Amino acid sequence: EEEGVTDYRVLLVQFLDEAREQGASKDKQWIEAEGKTLIKGLVSVYKDLAANSDKTLCLECMVAVCSLARECTAFLIENENMRLFLEEMTTISDKDREGEEKKALVLIVFLVDLAVFVGSRKAASSCKQAECFGANAVASFPRILDMLDSENEDIVRGVISLTVNIFHCLFVWKEKLEASVSTSQLKNALLGHRNGTFFGETLLQILNSHEADQDETTRMLVAVHCLLRSESNDVSQRSIIFFDSDLPILVTVSLRLLSNDADEMNQTLLMKILSELMSIEIINNNQMMCEEISLTVNNMLDSSSISSQVKKQAEDFMTDFIHVLDRP
Repeated sequence: EEEGVTDYRVLLVQFLDEAREQGASKDKQWIEAEGKTLIKGLVSVYKDLAANSDKTLCLECMVAVCSLARECTAFLIENENMRLFLEEMTTISDKDREGEEKKALVLIVFLVDLAVFVGSRKAASSCKQAECFGANAVASFPRILDMLDSENEDIVRGVISLTVNIFHCLFVWKEKLEASVSTSQLKNALLGHRNGTFFGETLLQILNSHEADQDETTRMLVAVHCLLRSESNDVSQRSIIFFDSDLPILVTVSLRLLSNDADEMNQTLLMKILSELMSIEIINNNQMMCEEISLTVNNMLDSSSISSQVKKQAEDFMTDFIHVLDRP
């Protein structure tokens, strides 16, 4: 009923103000006493609301509570609620495009935060949460990729970030999740989607733009590694989403990062990416590019600042590809 919806709005506005106030004061007692109960109530209310503007406000309330208490975040990762959010995020009608896009952006930011949390593997996150999050993300992935059709740049960038963080989450938990949900399923969905190559191209542009901070760079490198990795020993059967013309750019970006990024995790990922790129004909047949790769890796080997693990990777790389890198 219209009157009921109006009452909901008044209560939600009051609650959102209170949640922000409690968040600012970090009142743990309020969080423990009210947080999870309020989230359950909000999910129930959300399903009943009619107006898109009210749905967006309700979502903002959920985000506010989840920013206060990770227990609430964990509750929302459960299957039913995750599906509800993913379905809402990927449903944008022309009837109220502005309102629908606002709702989608709230959800994208929220889901990116969930993916980062689950992928952080902190004590508060668990394998069960990763499995729930990953299974729902994979099931909804084609619809998530459909959103790359949007003319709203914030939505496109948000979907890129969400996809990268889903890859990272599944990669971090891969040993325990491989039987149920894996990065291969995401990769196959990208390969089969009309926006797959657009995702690869945009991801490369962001990496090349120096926009990302170190954590974002790490997660993007994880995604690139997953997308390049061959699923079998026969590399000729490899399917990748990057255009042939983008592969030399990816090499250049990787070499720049390898020369400038002292983070061990990133160096490890970059060496894996270079190994995968060197097994692709368009790269290993490019003599100038091979010379650049050889020079960069040798300079790294001469450095006293690299870890023993990365040094071993670099030595193995030079051994594996010496026949290509040192040809006359």
